[in-house]
Amino acid sequence: MIKIVQIAVIMTILFSPVLTQAQKDSIRLSCPLDGAVIVPAPKNMGGSTPQDLSIILSSKSDTIVKALTNASVTNIERDDEGKYGVVLFAKFNNKDYYFWYTGMTRLLVQRRNMVKAGQALGHVAAGEKIELLMFQFETAMDPAKYLDCK
Repeated sequence: MIKIVQIAVIMTILFSPVLTQAQKDSIRLSCPLDGAVIVPAPKNMGGSTPQDLSIILSSKSDTIVKALTNASVTNIERDDEGKYGVVLFAKFNNKDYYFWYTGMTRLLVQRRNMVKAGQALGHVAAGEKIELLMFQFETAMDPAKYLDCK
């Protein structure tokens, strides 16, 4: 009996990094724009900043910006140009994730709203761009690795 427990403990230690990576890779996010293309963005020269990991999306056919996953709206901001930024909060594998959209011209949600994946958050002008940043708690991540844009 003790040998079985020891083997189980060893297997857990050996394979836990593999399981953690599989859990990370299991995060799939809906595309916020139908027909979206990722627009190359100029990168900062100083290293890895959140802006270096952001992606810019544009669509010729869609002006409705959608939620990438089931989440809650935690913050809404308006910039000097009158465009809106929305922050969504979601949990995956018991970890906190934040998604920050910027560039919307009109909003359809309010702070503290619960949204479903694919639900409309707001509008962007035809042909305009939105920027998307993703954070696992306070660590910037590359949303392109998890996004299902076709």
